[in-house]
Amino acid sequence: MDRNSAWATMQVQGDLLFDSMFWNPPKEEQHKWEFKRPVKPVREQAVRIYESHVGMAQEGGRVSSYREYAEHILPRVKKAGYNSIQLMAI
Repeated sequence: MDRNSAWATMQVQGDLLFDSMFWNPPKEEQHKWEFKRPVKPVREQAVRIYESHVGMAQEGGRVSSYREYAEHILPRVKKAGYNSIQLMAI
């Protein structure tokens, strides 16, 4: 099986497959960045999203309620360091 390197900087498609190519252009042809890289947020300020399904979050073979979720799961999510929750559709 043919595989291309994950570290390849350029891929060129032949008839059907892609091939890795070594690409080292002269200085005048290299990309010039217009803007500075954004500042990396401080860990405490970064968004950490916990994805959850209210009905399936409880232990046991039954569907839980929003109240049970708020009482049993939310404290564990907060303790784990998450600051946002994405609730999956019911």
